Amino acid sequence: MWSWSLWDVDANAATTQLSSLANDPDYIGSRVVDAKGKLFVRHGEVAEQANSITYKADIVGTEGGRTQVLGTVEVRLSTQRAKTVTKARTEAIAII
Repeated sequence: MWSWSLWDVDANAATTQLSSLANDPDYIGSRVVDAKGKLFVRHGEVAEQANSITYKADIVGTEGGRTQVLGTVEVRLSTQRAKTVTKARTEAIAII
């Protein structure tokens, strides 16, 4: 039996960590869900959007030599700036 879970983490501290991602110009939003998909914390917009991509990573805990997925962190980023840069570079190459 696990003696701790994702719910043992300070929600305010987790939200503060997520909010620091807002320094990235492509950041849209992020969230942490538990192993069953229940929302733990969120920051920014987390709904599906056009021109965005979501990266996910497991939050893993280890106890007594056993490892278990406690939840997932999801970060949503805009792809618009990358598309704009790619278009500009493609146009510049086409001119040469």
